[in-house]
Amino acid sequence: MSSEPEDKGLPPPQPRPLSHLIPTDPSTAPFLRAAGLGFLAATVPSFVRILLGIILGKKGGRDSILNVLKKLLAVVIKGLSPRGLAVAGGISVGGAQWGESRVEPLVRKVLASLYAQSRRIRANGCAAVEEEGAVGSPRVQEPVPSEETVKRMATFVSGTIASLISITLLQSSPAYARPAFGSAPPDVSASPYPSFVDAPAPTGPAFLKPPAIQSPTLDLTLFVLVRATDTVVRTIYEYTGPSSGRSGAVVNQLARLDPRLLKLLQYAKSGEYVYRQVPSPKVAIMSAGIAGALGENFKLVNPQYIDRLPCKFVHGKLGGPGRCEVNAIRRWARAFLDSMFIYLPVHLIPHLLFGLRGLAGRPLPVLLKILIAACRSSAFLATFTASIYASVCFVRTGIPSVFPAVSQQILDSGLCTALGCFLCGFSVLIENKHRRREMALFVAPRALYAMMDEFVPAFLTKGAAGDILSRWIERLVFAASTGTILSATVHRPDLVSGVVRGVFGTAVGDWGKKARALEK
Repeated sequence: MSSEPEDKGLPPPQPRPLSHLIPTDPSTAPFLRAAGLGFLAATVPSFVRILLGIILGKKGGRDSILNVLKKLLAVVIKGLSPRGLAVAGGISVGGAQWGESRVEPLVRKVLASLYAQSRRIRANGCAAVEEEGAVGSPRVQEPVPSEETVKRMATFVSGTIASLISITLLQSSPAYARPAFGSAPPDVSASPYPSFVDAPAPTGPAFLKPPAIQSPTLDLTLFVLVRATDTVVRTIYEYTGPSSGRSGAVVNQLARLDPRLLKLLQYAKSGEYVYRQVPSPKVAIMSAGIAGALGENFKLVNPQYIDRLPCKFVHGKLGGPGRCEVNAIRRWARAFLDSMFIYLPVHLIPHLLFGLRGLAGRPLPVLLKILIAACRSSAFLATFTASIYASVCFVRTGIPSVFPAVSQQILDSGLCTALGCFLCGFSVLIENKHRRREMALFVAPRALYAMMDEFVPAFLTKGAAGDILSRWIERLVFAASTGTILSATVHRPDLVSGVVRGVFGTAVGDWGKKARALEK
C-alpha cells in the first residue's frame, strides 16, 4: 500500500530569491551613491592631469604607454582605498541617514527644553506686565518645536556627526594626511618648466612659499564652508527678504607660466631684484637659468647689466621674441585648444550621468549645445590666461612710453602683475550668468586659501599644540558645513544651488523626497 504526499496538488517549490542577501537598510543606497560620486571626484581630476601631462608635455619626455597605465591604475587603487574620498563620502551621506532616526529623540528633547525655557522667559514677561495693571492683556502663544524643525535639526546633527567621522577617516589616510609638525614643506610648484636649467637649486627659503597651515583637505573644507554659507544666506534672504543693509596648477600649465619668472617678480617686489644693482647669488643663478632656457646671454636677465627685463623673457618659448600682441594671440589660441580637452568632458559628463535619455532622444541638438558651451568656457579660460600676459606687457612697455618719468622698477615690482590679475577676472563675463555665479563660489575658497596666512591667528600655525588645534577646527568646520548642506538638500533643496545641489541631490536620492513628503 503506497501513500501519496498530501501536498500533491501544490505547486513545486520555487528557488529562494537572493533579496535576503542584499542589505535593506535605507542608508545603503545613499552610501553607495555618495561613494560612487566620491570615487569620481578622487579619480577624474587625476585622470585629467595625466592626460594634460601627455598633451602638454615635451615630445621627448612623454611617458610610455606602460607608465601611463601604471599611473592610471594607481589612481584607481587610491580611489578605492578604504580611507579614501569614496568611503568618506559614503559615510557622510549614508551615515547621516542611518543616524537621523537615532539622534531624533535626543534632538526632540533638546529642542523641547529650549522651547520650554523660552516659554518661561515669555511667561515671566507677561506676569510683569500684568503686575503693572495691564489687565486683560493677550496671553502669549506658547511656542513648541514643530515636527518639521525637529526633522531638519535631526538631519543636521546626524550629518554633522557623520561628516566629522568621514573627515577624520580621510585625514588618517597617508594620501590625505597633514604633514607632521616640523616636516619639510611640500613642493607646491606645478609647471611644465624645470625649476632651473643647468644650475644647482639655490639655498634659502622654499621656491614658492607654502601656506602656514598645510592640509590636503583644507581646500575641500573651504569649499563646503563657502557652499554652506551660500545656503544659509539664501535661507536668511528667504525669511527676511531683501534688505538695504590643488586648481592653480592647471592654470599654470595652460598658461605655460615659468615659475622662475614668477619668483623673479617676487624678488623685484621684495627689493632683491633691482636694476643696475649686483644681485644675490640665488637671484643671479635664477637669472642665468631663465636666460639659458631661451639660449640667451645671462646678462640680458641679470639686473646688474640691464635697465629693464626684455619682454621676450616674459613671452617664453611659446610667445617668442616678437611683439607682445603676437604673444597674447598665440597664448590665447594654445590655451583655447588645451581648454577644450578640459571643458568637453566637463559639459558632456553631466549629460551622460543625468541626461542620457535626452541625449539619446535628440543627439545632434544636445551635442551641438555641449560643443558651444565647451567653446564658450574654453574662450573664457583662454582669455583669462592671455589677458594676464597682455596686461603685464602693456604695463611694462606701454606706460613708460607715455609716462617716461615712471620708474621701471616700480612697474616690475608688483604693478604689472596686480593689473594683470585684476583685468583677467573680467574674462568671466564671457560665461553665462549661471556659470559666473558658480565660478564666484568656486574661486571664493581659493581666495580664502590664499589669504590664510593673513587672517589665521599665529597660535594656530606654531607648535604641535597649534597643529592639533587647527586640525580639529578644520574638522569641525567641515562637519558643520557638510551637515548644513545635507540638511538643506534633504528638506529644502531649493536653498542649495549649482553643482552642489546636483551632487548632493544625486547622493541623497529618494531620501529627500520621502522626508519632504512626510513634512507636508
